Parts: sequence; C-alpha cells; structure tokens
Amino acid sequence: MRTYKIGVVWQMYGYVEVEADNLTKAIKKVKKVSPPDNGKYIDGSINVWLSLRDSDNYGDGRKVKKQTNKIKKNI
Repeated sequence: MRTYKIGVVWQMYGYVEVEADNLTKAIKKVKKVSPPDNGKYIDGSINVWLSLRDSDNYGDGRKVKKQTNKIKKNI
C-alpha cells in the first residue's frame, strides 16, 4: 500500500489584538500578523488542494496535469 501526500486547505476563525490609532489602521495592520494560535476550525471547510507543482504522488511532473484532471472529475 502506498502513502500519499495530499494538499488540504481549511478555514479557521479567531481574534488578534493589534495596537492602532483607529479601526481602519487596525484592520490593515492585522493582515500583516500571524494567524491566531487560539483559532477555531470552521466545520466543513476542509478542501483538497490539487496543485500542478505537487508531483510527489506521481514521481515526475509530466503526468501531473493528466492525473490532476482525472482526480478532479472523481471528487
């Protein structure tokens, strides 16, 4: 049996404290900080992330596009 490395993405929510002169500046500033370490997972938000650059599962990059399209049709 083979082991596969599958890319995934998901969403989380949380709160980040930033110091700023006003709300507009705080929102701009928060986009530049690390995600919160106390975030909560949003149920059902996980998705498979298929990238043409990820050829680990196929051995070489030549077959990646063909295999990726085949997989997308079966998801």
